[in-house]
Amino acid sequence: MVRVIIERRIRHGMEHEFWEMTARLRTNAVPRRGYVSGETWVDSNDPTRSIVISTWLSPEDWMAWETSAERHAITQALEPLLTEPSRTYVLRPPQGIEVRSDVAMPAAA
Repeated sequence: MVRVIIERRIRHGMEHEFWEMTARLRTNAVPRRGYVSGETWVDSNDPTRSIVISTWLSPEDWMAWETSAERHAITQALEPLLTEPSRTYVLRPPQGIEVRSDVAMPAAA
């Protein structure tokens, strides 16, 4: 399972078009193989900063959507609505690290 975080900066005056395009991206991603969920957030201190968090069953499922012609067409139309290029982070759980719940946390100083 992977989580994909996409950060975008919305150009002033383009908010309506931006949200329409973002909704279109989500609508087209939902039926894709491996799509689990998605959320869209706005920075409460900076309404021009949007964060999308999506969950995919595998990195391959995400890559299939990310490199699809369908997504490319929508993101190309989205680019003029942004003040800078999107930033994308693909995150996975840590591997090889055992997390134990029976270990006491140190007391706060």
